[in-house]
Amino acid sequence: MRLKSLLAATAAVMVMGSAHAGGHENPNAWVMNAPTDEERFELIQGQFGGYARAMWEIGHRFRGMRGALRNGNFELAQYHLEEMEEALDDGNQRRPRRAANSERFFPASLWKEVDEAFGSGDADKAWAAFDRVRNACMGCHVAENVEFMNRQPMFEDRGQRRQGRPGRE
Repeated sequence: MRLKSLLAATAAVMVMGSAHAGGHENPNAWVMNAPTDEERFELIQGQFGGYARAMWEIGHRFRGMRGALRNGNFELAQYHLEEMEEALDDGNQRRPRRAANSERFFPASLWKEVDEAFGSGDADKAWAAFDRVRNACMGCHVAENVEFMNRQPMFEDRGQRRQGRPGRE
């Protein structure tokens, strides 16, 4: 009799536990536990974030690009430039209303010119190209009514070739 009570209690806990987890067996399946496909897609979309996440990566790449140039590592600067362009494209896909200014300040010709300048191995050309990227960022911020973004350490030095530890802001 005691065994039957224990089994019944265990079964009740399991039923209540699965109901609490959205009716699925795996309480860690946070996407699949959503009741509809629409809610699952909303959960996934939320994980990608909006423009802020793209801007975080772009800022990371911008700092990395500057650090690479300070160290004369033009190939690394090119790598960061390519990743920056991809992050901007991803942000535009997530927030299409921002795409017009993004494309205005970052036309395909800018990416090509900067890549060529970095690829030249000429430090003067590379730093001038870096300044074009910096100016494009700052202009886009103004156009998007977030000019306050321009008042941060990463935008203060215009292509300065300070030696030291890259990425230290």
